[in-house]
Amino acid sequence: MHPVLAEAIKNLGIANQVPSLREAHVWSEKVIEDSKRGLQKAFADVAVPLDVVALGSVARREASTESDFDYLVIAHGNIKESRATRRVIAALNGIRTDLGLELPGPTGTFGRVVSAPEMAERIGLQDDTN
Repeated sequence: MHPVLAEAIKNLGIANQVPSLREAHVWSEKVIEDSKRGLQKAFADVAVPLDVVALGSVARREASTESDFDYLVIAHGNIKESRATRRVIAALNGIRTDLGLELPGPTGTFGRVVSAPEMAERIGLQDDTN
């Protein structure tokens, strides 16, 4: 749990009134750690300039076993559609399935590969896809 939130809960004396929030934090941390381990294991021998970013309820540490798994794979350089990016998406789908999480949201915004420049150019106002 974010230290500021944990401190506020402590100061307010409501620790026993927010069990769902604590459970969501623990579950979100498991999703993140399992994803990191799974990706590190699957790609230990590959040096490709990619980042995987968790978004939505997982990133906010509010996920539950009913949550979807919103993420983006950010490609640096000219590798947006490559064997490596397809392998990363397949690995993330396997991790998502193992954890019992839902598919990324139906808008097509998440669960895909974006180039770093595309992501940077589409932050804010009407073109924001982030």
